[in-house]
Amino acid sequence: MRRSNVVIGLYLLLVFLSGGAVGFFGHLLYRPSIARTATVTKPRPEELRRKRLQDMKERLKLTDGQVTRLNGIYDSTRQEFIEKIRPQMKVIQQQQVDKIRAILTGEQLTEYQKMLDEAEQKRQQSKGPGC
Repeated sequence: MRRSNVVIGLYLLLVFLSGGAVGFFGHLLYRPSIARTATVTKPRPEELRRKRLQDMKERLKLTDGQVTRLNGIYDSTRQEFIEKIRPQMKVIQQQQVDKIRAILTGEQLTEYQKMLDEAEQKRQQSKGPGC
């Protein structure tokens, strides 16, 4: 009887230690993925455009004239987006805000408005001065 208690104790100790090892290695594997996602920043549109232009210039062996024309295409597309798509996006976004407001109580509405104001302030700050 005594021997079986010792064996049971050893099994419990083994299970406990293996659980600790799995937790330790799981933490090591999980933590770097969190650090990677936390430090990744979204590239700015200007950076994306410059990289895309450079990639196209190298891979397609574009001439300087083609690069100039490509820049013109990107400029006109951006202007078209600003003139046509952004107003539609603002309408859709306002509809979303209106629908959310419809389901909130008075106290929730006050807090929601604060959230909207904070988001607008952050957006204005990210634009920079003079925008």
